[in-house]
Order: sequence, then structure tokens, then C-alpha cells
Amino acid sequence: MSLHPLVCCFFGLTLASNAGWYEKSTVFYADDGARQNTVAFPLHRRKERLQFQYEILHLLGLEKPPHPKKFPFENLPGYMLALYRALQSDEEDDTIDRDFFLTYPQRFAKLNEFKVVYPTRDLFDWSAADTIMSFMDQRHKRKSHAAVDKFVDHYYFDVSGIHADYRLIGAELRVFYNLTVIGRLFADRLLSVHVYMIKKFEKTNQLELIASSSLANDRNGWILLNVTSMLDFWMRHGAQNVGMLLNIVDKNGKVRTFEAAVYFMPNVDLGRRWSPNDLGVSECFMVGYFAADKMTATRRVKRSHAPSGIEYSNDMDWSNVVGFDMKWTRSMCQKRTLYVSFRDLGWQDWIIAPDGYAAYYCFGECSFPLNAHMNATNHAIVQTLAHLMNPDRVPKPYCAPTKLSSISVLYFDDSSNVVLKKYNNMVVKSCGCH
Repeated sequence: MSLHPLVCCFFGLTLASNAGWYEKSTVFYADDGARQNTVAFPLHRRKERLQFQYEILHLLGLEKPPHPKKFPFENLPGYMLALYRALQSDEEDDTIDRDFFLTYPQRFAKLNEFKVVYPTRDLFDWSAADTIMSFMDQRHKRKSHAAVDKFVDHYYFDVSGIHADYRLIGAELRVFYNLTVIGRLFADRLLSVHVYMIKKFEKTNQLELIASSSLANDRNGWILLNVTSMLDFWMRHGAQNVGMLLNIVDKNGKVRTFEAAVYFMPNVDLGRRWSPNDLGVSECFMVGYFAADKMTATRRVKRSHAPSGIEYSNDMDWSNVVGFDMKWTRSMCQKRTLYVSFRDLGWQDWIIAPDGYAAYYCFGECSFPLNAHMNATNHAIVQTLAHLMNPDRVPKPYCAPTKLSSISVLYFDDSSNVVLKKYNNMVVKSCGCH
């Protein structure tokens, strides 16, 4: 992301590797007011460092940084990256993370093998979603169950990380099918795929058919199955989540169990002898689309109780900063550059993209006369006149954002699932006097 070197604010912070708090001095860089040099604002006090970490996590709706078991880029669905890129492309130019797009082919080259297929509106309307989560098969997490272990076409998705206040809009199972395998495994191509939810049971199998669809016989590609009811059940009855079955059924109604897993592998060596241990490489994952209810979104903006040890202060003694031009504090109201780096926060082990974002901020005087560049409201003009007549009773208008835009963040949660979340009102687009 290119920023003017002389109009740049940059937060550089380093996370303690084990303690979860910052162990090094936080440094805040800003232009010197004359826009000729940058000067440093060291935050030596621990409470200031704690405050900064807490506030950024709070804005992201998190209580603490996630700790995925590993950095599983090999398990990162290309669909989630494509969604992130699509959302970024919808943003205006100065909110796009250009560095991410420039390095995308090198960082994620192996994820560009297949064409991305987006869900159609007849599956469900996902346009209102502000949070999208992908769930990879994690059968190793499921507790062993004799009645389930015998299934080689069994998949398990850990949905425990879904926030209780999320409203489910819809869920889909995305399965890649490889047409080149059909001729070697099946005598005909009149096949369909069936998804069954496994109900928790003791000794007998209880399967509920969730979705089914015919398979295209003229191309490789993705098939999308509506599994909203299944994810909704798991969200309400988490203890009963023992996974699902994925089967192929031929034209005679015969279930082709083991062959199905091979059929859904994107890269298949047909001369190889397959075993159940190979099933983990099949391309099958679930995607959930959610919307935070309005009460939750409102609470996220409000200040919650900070951890002990954090004290808040809005006072900054600019005069003690070497090289800072105090005339800057008396300049007119305008937008200034502020860049928050997730990478320098030490969060690159769980935030996939972006590496950071330009937040901007508003700063400057709202003094008479208010010119057109200050985007002053009519009320601000009246308040300025009242301040001139009675400065002890009526304050000046304040420089504040007049337009804000959103950012999208792609990250791993504690369960190594991939989350794409849209955060509103994170970027200042314009400033004015209010």
C-alpha cells in the first residue's frame, strides 16, 4: 500500500510471543506538521501499550488474539481468498490493499487452480452477510464413536467458534468433482451426490438427508449444496454434532461409498492404490454466511470494560516531541493519514489479509471564517458565530469525520477455520467541522 512518506502515521508494535502482551516499546510516527519529516512518539508506559492492543481487538470484535494450532495455508480455501478480493474490489480506490494484490500470485499461487463459483440467489440470498466462515474437515477432532468410525465418507466440521449473536443466513457445502475419474470408476455418468447429517445415536444409525444434486457430466467443477438446516441444527445443538456423510448414488440407487472420496479429489493419480487414509485431501468444505444482529453491532461500538491495568488518557504533550511543529495543531480541519499495520502488531500468524489498512483521521481548527474546504455544517457555522460572541460559554465546532467506509479482514480463528468479516466505519473518507 503506497502512502506519501511525509504524510504518514504508522503504529509499530510487537507482541510478546508467550505472554500475549507487548514487550517492546510502542512507537507512533506522524508527520512533523510541516510535512517535511517524520517524528517518533514512543509509548513507553505499559498501560498505553495495553490500551492500544485492547482497542484494536475490541474493534475487531475479539477479546484476545486467536491462536490457530498452526498457520494452515495448505487448508486455506481459494474461495475465501476470492471473496476477499471481490469485496476489496468493491471498495473505493484508497481502501484497497494494493500490497496484498501485488503479492497475491506469489503468496497464493497454488490456490488459483480452479475457477471460483459463487452461490446463486436461488440457493439463498447471502448479500446481507457481514461475516463469512469456512469450515474444513477436522474429523481428527471428533470423539471416537463406533457407529460413525466405520464410515470412510464421513466429514466433521468444528462450528464451536461461531459467535452466539450471529444470525445464520445460509450455509453451503462446496464439493469439487473431477470428471476425469468418472470413466475409470463408473460405467455410466448418471450420478447424484447426497449429503446426510448424522444424528447423535447410541447403537443404530440415524441419518437425515439434507441435500442432493445431480452431477454435471461434461466438465470438472464445483457443486454447491444447501446445508443451512444442518448448520442451524449444529449451532443450536453443538453437543450433537458428530458430522455428515457424503455419498454418490448411481442411476440404480446404489450408494458408491469409497469411490466418492476419490471422485472428489482435484488431483488424482489413477494408477495409485487408494486407501481410507487418503480421504483428507478431498476438496470438500462448508461455508456459513452470517449477519451480526443490530444490538451486537451497536455494542461493539460502545466501550466495554477494559482489562485491569488499562487507564485511558486523551492528553498528549506534543510540545515535548522533538521536531514537532506546534503550528500543526492550529492548522485547518482536514483528513490526515494514519496507517495501522497488523503485521507490525505481530498478528501475521492469524490475520491472512490485509497486512494493514489506512484508517486516516481528522484534525485541525474549525475557526471563523469556515471555508468550503472544511465541509462545515450549517450548525457549525452558527456555532462558530456564537463562539465569537461568547467564547466562554459556546465552544468551537470540532473537526470530525463526515464520511466513513468499511474494511474486510480475512483471518484464522482458534479452530483454524477461515473467517472473512466486514467492519463498518473503519476508514475516514472525508472530514468537516461539526
